[in-house]
Amino acid sequence: MSSTHAAALPKQPHRRPPHRDGGRRFLLLAGGYWNCERKWQVRATVLALILLTMAQVGLAIWVSYWNRDLFDALEDRALSELLQLVGVFVLIFALTMGVTALHMHVKRRLQLDWRRWLTDLLLEHWLAHGHLYRLQFTAGEHDNPDGRIAEDIRIATDVAVSLAHSLLFALLILGSFIDILLSVSGSAPLPGTSIAVHGYMVLAAFLYAGVGAALGLMLGRPLIRA
Repeated sequence: MSSTHAAALPKQPHRRPPHRDGGRRFLLLAGGYWNCERKWQVRATVLALILLTMAQVGLAIWVSYWNRDLFDALEDRALSELLQLVGVFVLIFALTMGVTALHMHVKRRLQLDWRRWLTDLLLEHWLAHGHLYRLQFTAGEHDNPDGRIAEDIRIATDVAVSLAHSLLFALLILGSFIDILLSVSGSAPLPGTSIAVHGYMVLAAFLYAGVGAALGLMLGRPLIRA
């Protein structure tokens, strides 16, 4: 077994509850990939994925400003501006298609490369020291171990990358549109007082989202228990 793979595998002096040990094991396995012999290639791929995610957010912001200009032009009945906005829309559409396609390619490349690395690591560990042959003498059901390993690897890599990308995209979108709302909302006085609340639309948006999430949680909890 190579030194890189050996360092990536967590030691098992004693068993701990899965919910307490899962995070540590995942960090050990993930850390081995980010620091493998191809670490600079891996990090460059991650950086490209982050930059493409930022480009997606930038295009979403551009679309919001395009919508504003479109309704302003419709209100003013400015035909020349409408024709110009059509050209801008074609440009936005082309850039969105290109960025989305490239983003999907880079994301899938990262997921497949990580899955391939982790598959090699676990297979080497599974086949070493006769683990494969000891399995049939171990108590319990152990049907289709290779399929289970493949599914666990898929969850540990594909789902992790997808969740990380979704979190980054959501945070960038949140920060960007909070700034936009702050710039257009102005100030409004509290009812019955002379206290001005700056950025009241941001507070209203958070209140709306919080109430919706709370209602969804209360209505969905019986379904989860069922």
